[in-house]
Amino acid sequence: MAYIDWDDKFSVDVEGMDNQHKKLFRIANRLHEIIETKDYGDKLSEAFDALINYVKEHFHDEEQLMAEWGFPELESQRKAHKAFAKQLSASFSEFKSGQTKALQDLLDYLEVWLINHILLSDKKYGEFIATKGSVDRIASPK
Repeated sequence: MAYIDWDDKFSVDVEGMDNQHKKLFRIANRLHEIIETKDYGDKLSEAFDALINYVKEHFHDEEQLMAEWGFPELESQRKAHKAFAKQLSASFSEFKSGQTKALQDLLDYLEVWLINHILLSDKKYGEFIATKGSVDRIASPK
């Protein structure tokens, strides 16, 4: 069983963003798997780097989408995204400085933040865009 299971309740009804969210879940699940096996070598660093890099890409794409559609809560989304990325990096830095508990804290934070952010914030832009028109032109993630 996955650490974080995708469910249709997480859909924002924007296919490209849903696909990106699913990929974030897969990366989080991979990170969890590595942490559970206590494989703290290169695999962990690679998985964390993959998470950080994809988070940046996803946030860029998501914020661009919100800007294109004139979503009124764009600035609060940007602030939340920035805080999330900063917290992930801080947790990983704590781990690298010898605090192994920071990995579990990172996973817990990642899980709660992803779920809550999608359900409470991202769903709002999906609903907003739905009132404005079709999002067929939005491509799937790279």
